[in-house]
Amino acid sequence: MNICINIIVPALKRLTLRISQEYYDDIDFKILIDTPMLEYIHLGDAYMAAYSVTSLPSLVEAILDVGMDYHDEDYIGDDNRSIRAIELIRGLSNAKYLSVINGASAALDRADQVLPILHGVTSLELDDLPLAGLSLIPRFLESAPNLKEVVVKIQPDEAVMLNIYRQTVTGDSHLPLQQIRKGMTVLRTWTGEESFPIV
Repeated sequence: MNICINIIVPALKRLTLRISQEYYDDIDFKILIDTPMLEYIHLGDAYMAAYSVTSLPSLVEAILDVGMDYHDEDYIGDDNRSIRAIELIRGLSNAKYLSVINGASAALDRADQVLPILHGVTSLELDDLPLAGLSLIPRFLESAPNLKEVVVKIQPDEAVMLNIYRQTVTGDSHLPLQQIRKGMTVLRTWTGEESFPIV
């Protein structure tokens, strides 16, 4: 079943929308956001609803806490949600501050597409990023040409960490370390800095 929500408010400045569908797995939300004066948006859901965002030229801050956990079995192989995540972030590309939290990271990480150019983003926070999502760091750095500040908060997943300790150095589990190195190389090239504080 589809549920459509249209938020069309020309003078709206702040929007917080959280969708909980814990007991309604068969519902698919489609949300239109047409709020040209919007300065702040916080979206939260546990499914990765279909968001359609019109131009937001005044957007200052966007917080994305959408999508499912990296290891949720229902999520694996659902390309539709990854496409939805790419379209959502494209609609928020004017935001000056962008915070992407775990579930949104998972959806974006699974997308085969290049991230859209985020012209407005000068400050980026990747919050609660699991080791499996470290490949997002260089992708975001490449897509945000005006970036001045990056905060990455890594939350190692317990199951992944246990696997890393059990496998040999040449195992596939060390791919995240290679991705960290790639991200650090991009950071060094981009900033000229040799070391970075760990948050």
